[in-house]
Amino acid sequence: MQIACPQCREHVDPGRFCQSCGASLEKRCGTCGVANRPAARFCSDCGASLLAPAGVPAPPAQPPPAQPPPAQPPPAEELKHATLLFVDLCGSTAAIAGMGAEDAGRTLNTELDLICEELGRFGGTVVRRMGDGAMASFGAPVPAEDHAVRACLAAQAVLEAFRASNGRRMPVRLGIASGEVLVRSLRPDLADFDAIGVTAALAARLEQAAAPGSALLSAQTARAVAGLARVEPQRPVTGEHGRRP
Repeated sequence: MQIACPQCREHVDPGRFCQSCGASLEKRCGTCGVANRPAARFCSDCGASLLAPAGVPAPPAQPPPAQPPPAQPPPAEELKHATLLFVDLCGSTAAIAGMGAEDAGRTLNTELDLICEELGRFGGTVVRRMGDGAMASFGAPVPAEDHAVRACLAAQAVLEAFRASNGRRMPVRLGIASGEVLVRSLRPDLADFDAIGVTAALAARLEQAAAPGSALLSAQTARAVAGLARVEPQRPVTGEHGRRP
């Protein structure tokens, strides 16, 4: 099949140049300037139409559909053997009654700052601060074989710090439990994580059952510190025997 030369209008065989006058037979794209085969209908480089009238730009090629963002990986989870400690400021509602929001928040934060400082001195990692309480983990995410001992020493330090205030601070109560803990990282570097499971629920229950100015330990925690701390048997709490250090 022959084609008409755009320069001399002679019918010649397809090729890059006219066999009669030597003119180029390639179709120059009006959008990007790339030369295409004579029979081409669309530019091989940008996809623009080569059939548009001279001087009229061809419509741009449609962009490919946007790809959905990659799915975020689920948070990493790992079972650890650790000790969890819950601490609560007793009577905080009555203590801040009548205060403005800023004064109430400042008062509670001052108390919690002291608690968290004492917990950190013994290797505890504060997992949550809950208004008038906190949860700390010993032995996770950073392993420590003596995590139960560390938690008890931290509890004793908190109790002594508040007793030394001669009533100027709110009384505190603590619950401590040792066992398997599911550590769930909220960031890849474990700078933010949560600790959940039966051990966490038991520690929270022991804290709620403790008298102001005291700490209750789970039976497993009490066995772990046997010979290192003096404990006293208490009434059963959710199937476990709490013990007071």
